[in-house]
Amino acid sequence: MTFSIDQALVTQFSDMVYAQSQQMESFLSPVAETIQVTGKDYAVERLDKVEAIEVTERHADTVAQDITHSRRQLAMREFRTTILLDDFDDVSTLIDPQRAYAKHIAAAMNRQKDRIIAAAAFADVKTGRNFGTTTTFANDDGLTVLASVGSTTGLNYDKLLEAQENFINNNVGINSYEDMYVIVTGEQNTNLMNETELTSGDFTREYAVEKGKVINAAGMKVIHVSGTDSQPILSKSGNDRSCIAVATDGICFGVSKDMTLTINQRPDKNNLIQLQACMYIGAVRKDGRKVQKIITTES
Repeated sequence: MTFSIDQALVTQFSDMVYAQSQQMESFLSPVAETIQVTGKDYAVERLDKVEAIEVTERHADTVAQDITHSRRQLAMREFRTTILLDDFDDVSTLIDPQRAYAKHIAAAMNRQKDRIIAAAAFADVKTGRNFGTTTTFANDDGLTVLASVGSTTGLNYDKLLEAQENFINNNVGINSYEDMYVIVTGEQNTNLMNETELTSGDFTREYAVEKGKVINAAGMKVIHVSGTDSQPILSKSGNDRSCIAVATDGICFGVSKDMTLTINQRPDKNNLIQLQACMYIGAVRKDGRKVQKIITTES
């Protein structure tokens, strides 16, 4: 007898995955500009700034100015999450909240979104008309703040102020529409919780701490991610963790297929049921002046 999967069940499960994805939004979504992408690559277009020229005499000649156009490549990548259900698993359990299939699939996809956004912060970017030039983070005006390399001291308030100073000097974060973020793990949060300037009312009137977490520091919103995952969102080399300070529009995140989900039968696996979620995403640093690397040594 041919086995068929109830399409109503498929639809219901898909709706559950999308709902869970929205409820468990990726941590780094707020820091990136999200765009819809058609195809495998997308050209992020940029315009450099132009300055006003003073006119000092009557009937002066017009001075033509060039404004620099540039572009960088946002390459899309495919990611899938696949689960197999055998004869011992009742397919109807897919919609049983106690089994939480939808929750775990949505969480896996959102963690991958965060990894892609974080990796784009310091990655080389392909620039030029045909993306023939490779531009490093340092050559893209990206700055590195050494918080505690070679010492036992973790992230501190002074280093956050240094990052804020860098942003201000680059005209970043001084417009009302711009927000600034710093992305840290649990250890850096503990470091900041021990900074009197952030936790004492004698130094700040800003509500900086909530439920044991620093949520605002030196004018930046603090985003917390795990520092112990096997695939960490913030990269680590030895004991040195690369935290991210980023302003609005510093990173561009592309979505081709936010998420598609299929449930079908696998004849090659003794008619097991395959559950698979798929998405096409990518990210690129849009402006190096809006991204900083804060290297902190963890204990």
